[in-house]
Amino acid sequence: MAEPVDLRIPFTTLLKVALTLLLSVCVIELWPVILMIIVAILLAVMLDPLAVFMERHRVQRVVRPRWRKTAIEMSGVVLAYMRGQVSGS
Repeated sequence: MAEPVDLRIPFTTLLKVALTLLLSVCVIELWPVILMIIVAILLAVMLDPLAVFMERHRVQRVVRPRWRKTAIEMSGVVLAYMRGQVSGS
């Protein structure tokens, strides 16, 4: 007969596994918010050169939001077109 095996798992290991599972669930639940933050950061970084250019050329502050809005809308149109191309194939 084989000898019985004494299996001991430390409490800290169980705690680490539980915290990893909890963190995974939190990331999965918060993924839309995380994705929105990533897109906002990308938009801010992409539109910064346009804002710097407009400041350097002294474009009126009334005109700037219109250009920003137009740039965001054009990005949305391009993304929608690309999404249609990808899902259509």
